[in-house]
Amino acid sequence: MKKGIFSKTLFAENLKRFWAVSAVGFAIYFISGPFPILVNNARYGINENLYRVDYLNTWGIFYNRNLGFEGMHYILPIVAAVCVFSYLNKVNSVGVMHAMPFSRRMLYITNYISGLVLCIVPLLLNWGLLAAACRNYKELEGFRYSLVNGWFIGSFTIVLFVFSIAVLACMVSGNNVIAVLTGAALNFLAAVLVICIYGYAGRFLYGFDADVMWSLAAKTSPLISMPINGGLLIHEIIIYIIIALVISVLAYLLYKVRRLERAGDGYVFGWVQTVIGFLFVFVITTGTGLVLFDGLGIAGYIVGFIVGFIVGQMISLKTFNIFNVTCLRNFVVFALIMIAVVCAFAFDIFGYQKRVPKAEDVASVEIGSTYLRYDQSMMPVTFTSGNAIDAAVGLHQEIVDNYKGNGSDHYYSNDRIIFKYTLKNGSTLSRDYSPASFRFNTDSENFEKLRQSEEIVSSIEALRKLSG
Repeated sequence: MKKGIFSKTLFAENLKRFWAVSAVGFAIYFISGPFPILVNNARYGINENLYRVDYLNTWGIFYNRNLGFEGMHYILPIVAAVCVFSYLNKVNSVGVMHAMPFSRRMLYITNYISGLVLCIVPLLLNWGLLAAACRNYKELEGFRYSLVNGWFIGSFTIVLFVFSIAVLACMVSGNNVIAVLTGAALNFLAAVLVICIYGYAGRFLYGFDADVMWSLAAKTSPLISMPINGGLLIHEIIIYIIIALVISVLAYLLYKVRRLERAGDGYVFGWVQTVIGFLFVFVITTGTGLVLFDGLGIAGYIVGFIVGFIVGQMISLKTFNIFNVTCLRNFVVFALIMIAVVCAFAFDIFGYQKRVPKAEDVASVEIGSTYLRYDQSMMPVTFTSGNAIDAAVGLHQEIVDNYKGNGSDHYYSNDRIIFKYTLKNGSTLSRDYSPASFRFNTDSENFEKLRQSEEIVSSIEALRKLSG
């Protein structure tokens, strides 16, 4: 058994075998970014505005809003991970590789680094080409070298994150097709789960603020966050890199206990089959239930559960023979879990709908409502004075107390009353209500106090000054 944690021979062999993966990645990156900019230089001259170029949304490449860049950030790491760990999914090759004088630690680390290099080399080359192509635009707004460098750092973070998740998928999968599909799905799993939770909350919880959940979903992966938010902040980059490293360590621990004889199976761990099966049930039940709820009611969730269970079991077990005792047990357990989830939201067992902060705990509250401002604008007003905060909390409590409906009200009116509290302990609380659901009372004493507050008066005077 060779000592050490890295094999130069294996590393070189991986690069020799899979260089084409990196070459294709480089070509697509180049066509999507540096090439259109170079064409623009040749056609219009270096003093022309780069907005002339609209090839694959070139202007957005530095924020990864470019179709080619974003696609390669997603596809290339998954393909690279499956390639370097493909020996695990073949009965012959897995035996040969582990019969060689390599420890599992050496195999994992060497293959991990090999795959990551296959992904990073195209980024490095295109980073240099982008910097060269944009060298004459450095004085123009939006085309400074800091943007080129920011693109590379953000892109590296995305690739590392996606690649680490894809490696984890390879460790639990027993064949290459399942590894690719699992890696592709796991990279969006956190966002999908957050959206599913939003679906239940938006359907059943009165006052649920959807903006908070959508923002959280976007932050679950740098692949989603960077194009939506126009870049990544330093602390976000650090967090994503730490998460990627933790996932990589978890993948290594799974590799150490992986049973080599399971090569060729759908998934090599029994518990993974169960988890994957339940995820299919959860996502399909949620999606189908939300779509069919208005027409079928709770039956929509039942239809989704049955479809999700059958599909999930067939895929996770890699067989059509799912009518057995084990699957029956899973059916009962999954059904109980889904019943608990739906009931938790439908009956608000966490007290979300009735939760109103105490006035003494509130530092400020931002309220947006067409009913609140005299100009009928939805532009929010921030209240910080004690009397205004008391009135805001009082109005919020009236809304909660007077509501006689059942569940969310987000489907009945475009008029909103939105509360966004900043509490003294630094936390936040937000609620979004439709006046149509509780017959909004403009004669409310608390409402009138807000209308007469110094914050409202100041905002009206500011608008008058702006209008001349």
